[in-house]
Amino acid sequence: ATGCDHPWQAVLRGLPPAYSDEDLLLAQPGLEVPTGWDERLALATYGQESRIAAVSPMSDSIPLFRLLDRSADQIALDRLDRWLLTLSPRRNIEVPALFGGCCYLRRAALQDIEARLDAIARDQGWDAAPIWLAQLFREQGWHAVCCDHVYVRDRDAGRQFERNRIAQLEDAQRIEQIHPLT
Repeated sequence: ATGCDHPWQAVLRGLPPAYSDEDLLLAQPGLEVPTGWDERLALATYGQESRIAAVSPMSDSIPLFRLLDRSADQIALDRLDRWLLTLSPRRNIEVPALFGGCCYLRRAALQDIEARLDAIARDQGWDAAPIWLAQLFREQGWHAVCCDHVYVRDRDAGRQFERNRIAQLEDAQRIEQIHPLT
């Protein structure tokens, strides 16, 4: 969108008014995605819990969203996808940050935090949006979750800054110790 310097800024601030009631899906370059990934993220948003604000898929690029202890790169994405669809209990696990490579955002939750977006973005920066968005949602009684039945591969090394910040979160480290998704 015009005047936006960061993908999160474009997604949260760059939409024309005609789309102001639509949910949003952020999918950045460098992702490898399975068939139906977008519909499954949307379904997870409206599934078990009515106050889900954001759904991130699983991805081995950040330990918080990791599926396997070792890299899953040697396993074909369509095979992993079929495996997850067959074996997954379809759980959403609360997470302290969003996956910046791909995330489904519910419009009603975004409207609840809209008044604070610009001030926090100026204060903390758009690069940290995956962390402060999850915090804002929690403050308004919404949940940020990772669903256990959608897996994407993120091949963009440019998001390393985000990965490092998320890995340093105390809540992320605690989840990784007893990871409910692996």
